[in-house]
Amino acid sequence: MMINPNVAYSFSSIFHRLEGHRSTNGCGRKKKLYNYTYFTEWSIAVNGKGEFSSSAEGIEAKFNNGMNDLVKNIGPNEWRISHSHILSSYLNESDLVMDYWRASVEAQGCRMVNTIMLRDPLNHALSLYRLHATKSSTREEWVRHLRSPSEGGRWATSLDFFLYDIRNQRNPYGVSKNEKVRRGLELLKRHFDVVAVADHGFYLKESLRLTG
Repeated sequence: MMINPNVAYSFSSIFHRLEGHRSTNGCGRKKKLYNYTYFTEWSIAVNGKGEFSSSAEGIEAKFNNGMNDLVKNIGPNEWRISHSHILSSYLNESDLVMDYWRASVEAQGCRMVNTIMLRDPLNHALSLYRLHATKSSTREEWVRHLRSPSEGGRWATSLDFFLYDIRNQRNPYGVSKNEKVRRGLELLKRHFDVVAVADHGFYLKESLRLTG
């Protein structure tokens, strides 16, 4: 998030995961921001042996603690930027902390803008396929996750990644595809000010518009 108390607005890259970081960085350069703080905390979810990270909860805790510090004591003419990526947060379970961060920022007379950009489903799936051999997986295992909208496993769709990241498996609660769509739309509406799907131009334009 970028925060400037003097003009009561901010720009947030807090959840621009997947592809958004390139557009967010471009936005920052275009606005020529110099007095800013940048924070991120993330890690690889699945190692070369196909094993899930054993430190996922620790990464999430570090990210939350860092964010709690980042939203405090915002100075004049100061911007703050954060980037949530792999293992940083699990949006399905993050309502309370996201509400807290926004409330903390707004209590200081600032505006918080949360942005997100997702890959389109096809590009996301193909990106995973390029990795399958490096994760001790097979083409058959990768294809199987495309055939079922709700089974578990190591390979996640864009929607699974958005809701649950990759902690120990895809769709850890075994919910239906309709429930995942409902929950995803609920989170987008409640927490995000800019939502884009594989459109860097729109993402950049809207982010600049909202931050003046």
